[in-house]
Amino acid sequence: MLPAHQGVVANSPLPASSSLLGVAISLILVLGLVLVLAWLARRTRLLGVWQGGPMQVRATLALGHRERLVLVEVEGRRLLLGVTQEQIRMLLELDPHAPAPASEPAQDDFVSRLSALLKGGVQ
Repeated sequence: MLPAHQGVVANSPLPASSSLLGVAISLILVLGLVLVLAWLARRTRLLGVWQGGPMQVRATLALGHRERLVLVEVEGRRLLLGVTQEQIRMLLELDPHAPAPASEPAQDDFVSRLSALLKGGVQ
């Protein structure tokens, strides 16, 4: 005759390898869905409701590891901000009617400046 505790162990459901595989596949699918939705939201700027509002970041320029210049447009005013780890300071207000800076520098401009520097002149 078998002891009582062996009967309980024999009757308890143990997870089968197929059920563990199903759980792992479900977890991978859910994580993949979250990543795809996050990419889609970032791509279409669904989460950036403030992007079309009265305040927009027009350009940023990293000056160091934690220092940067930020060009912000707020209600028609263009402000140049200096941002450090400790503070944010308005450096100057730009003319709102002046043309906005290009987000990407032109390659031809870079090439001409580099060739001028190599020749010894400065543009």
